[in-house]
Amino acid sequence: MPSRMKTVCMLGSVLASVVVAGCSLAPSEPKSACAVGNGDSAAAVSLTAADCAHMQGVFAAQKAAQQATAAHAAAEAEKQQAVRKYRTAVAARIRKDEQNGYRTTSVDNFELNGPELARDRAKVSIPGVYLKTSRGEFLMSSTLATSQVDTTTTPDQGISLISKDASRAAKQSFARCQKDAVKARLGCPTTILGQATLCKRTTIFGGAEAPCIAVDDSWYVAPPS
Repeated sequence: MPSRMKTVCMLGSVLASVVVAGCSLAPSEPKSACAVGNGDSAAAVSLTAADCAHMQGVFAAQKAAQQATAAHAAAEAEKQQAVRKYRTAVAARIRKDEQNGYRTTSVDNFELNGPELARDRAKVSIPGVYLKTSRGEFLMSSTLATSQVDTTTTPDQGISLISKDASRAAKQSFARCQKDAVKARLGCPTTILGQATLCKRTTIFGGAEAPCIAVDDSWYVAPPS
């Protein structure tokens, strides 16, 4: 074989070796000990750095999810406890009122049965919303009702209150409500204790005698937020 041909063949063999070498697999990434898991329960396994980081990320996400679930459960349990405490406090106060002779009723029922209650001078306990307007003090059924009242005119709903002989605590509560800009407009939740009676109520049609409450006292238990 001519020397030129031999040289070409040798070069071809060398190139072929280079191509084969270039196509061979890269050496595998070394493995080392990797702590997988949480706290004392973590296990040491042999993983590459990339796999170790991935597994640790998965366990970290699981731990975060478990912590969030536990925090939600704790918050819900605290909320339920607050609700139970609120209901217990309200029930205890209602029992005390009943023991003192106050009949628990509602604004709507008083408006329906007011004449009979006033005739009997009934002692009543009525939850509602206290509101003072230019025409007097009233107990309304809800903040929705008070929001619809123009405080410079006569409310068409609610029970007229006579608070001149009310307890000091009740008068202070009413005064605080009147001084707060927002509460003075929307009223303050409260329970009124008093005696049903008849009083003169000024309306847009003039003065008229109507059932009202001579206030003895008031109380309020704030619901859980």
